[in-house]
Amino acid sequence: MDIFDQAQQFDAQFCAMSIDAVKRLAARKRLYPDNDCDLCGKEIPLARREAVPGCELCVDCQNSKERLNERR
Repeated sequence: MDIFDQAQQFDAQFCAMSIDAVKRLAARKRLYPDNDCDLCGKEIPLARREAVPGCELCVDCQNSKERLNERR
């Protein structure tokens, strides 16, 4: 096995570890959702979390995101 084969094997292992880490993080977020907005960090009000289960953004950030997507 030459150095290029070793590098390719290392890259494949690293990619697999990264994918596993992302899957674990996603599963953890579904099981233990936090109450903070992913963009601004403010707490998402309970009423919003109950109305939109699994929401990750506060109302202000969600509105900003939707307006930005409309412009594209």
